[in-house]
Formats: sequence, structure tokens, C-alpha cells
Amino acid sequence: MDSEVEMALATSRVMYDMDIDDEECLDDIKITIMRVSDVGFQTSQELEESFEIIMDLLEEPAFTYQHELLNNDEVADLCWDISPMEVVKAIHSHWKEKRWRKAMDLVQHF
Repeated sequence: MDSEVEMALATSRVMYDMDIDDEECLDDIKITIMRVSDVGFQTSQELEESFEIIMDLLEEPAFTYQHELLNNDEVADLCWDISPMEVVKAIHSHWKEKRWRKAMDLVQHF
């Protein structure tokens, strides 16, 4: 049987759950990025799913390697196939600010 940490780190499981701050970030992304560029192919549901996947992916190395901040190249390598880079960058910025503000892991299973 897998431990909770092993299950949380499994790539097929998304452990991140959005909160009010995240919903506000998504609203900003929808207004500033999705509507004014050609990356508007994601539906709201797809964007929410992408958001949780990206936040989860950003948390994994932060926990596993105690590596607090990922640079843009590392983020691009992790998330290139999930969402347009403009969206990924906005979510990454939100993740950094939120992690700094809370000073703790954002996924409690880690």
C-alpha cells in the first residue's frame, strides 16, 4: 500500500484544491489573457482543471527537492503541454506569491 506522500506525488493524481484566492486569479486570467489573446481555446472547465494540475505540478518539486522557486524554464518544462504559456506564467506567478504569503506547502498531503 502506498503512503499518502507517494500517492500525492503520483502524476496521475491531482491533489490541489482551488480556494477563493485561486478563483480570483482564474477570473483575472480569463479577463486579461484569455479574452485579449488567441489562447482562448480553453473552456472555463478546462482552465480550472489546468489550474489545479499546474499548481499541483509546481508543488511537487517544491516539496520533493525543497526547491522553493522554479524559474521560467523549469516551469515551461513541467507545464508546456497543459495550457498556453501565457496562462502557465500567470498561474506560476500566483503560485509563487501564494506560497510566499502562506510560507507553507499548498498541498497538505506533501
